[in-house]
Amino acid sequence: ATAGATVISNPLSTESVQPALTLRQPSVREYVTEAILVDTSAPAVTAPVTDPLCDELLVIDDLSSLYLRLGAAAAPLSILESALTDAVACCDDMLGGLPTDLPPLKNVSLSNALEILAGTSNIYRKHGSRRMPVPVVRGALVRALVRCKKKAEAKPGRGMLRQWGL
Repeated sequence: ATAGATVISNPLSTESVQPALTLRQPSVREYVTEAILVDTSAPAVTAPVTDPLCDELLVIDDLSSLYLRLGAAAAPLSILESALTDAVACCDDMLGGLPTDLPPLKNVSLSNALEILAGTSNIYRKHGSRRMPVPVVRGALVRALVRCKKKAEAKPGRGMLRQWGL
């Protein structure tokens, strides 16, 4: 060892490492307390195992946020509608078919339906179906889907007329 060399000891090892005589003994001892074992035969990047409904909800959350902030120019209703339809189908797959007790649809705006869905989605993604049952998520999705379809089917010229005060 050279002068001033640092001794590294492994407290988990049964072997003791004695420092070689040097001109000056080290003043600090370092110990390995945490180590990461790397398996070089494993693939470099592995995809996390996720709930398919969580994936669908993440896409909808992003599209909804864009729509609510910037309107249909940033997130066209057809794309939002498609994502909502896919998520409802995912719920149906998880439930083994259509639920028999469909929740009543209250008359809410698309914006409010998307806000309700965002809260429902957030709870489901954080806590799973134990805290936010899939039928409740499905109900919020259907409510938003129905409002999205109604908004898309509305006459496109009516918004421009209202904009001009006609």
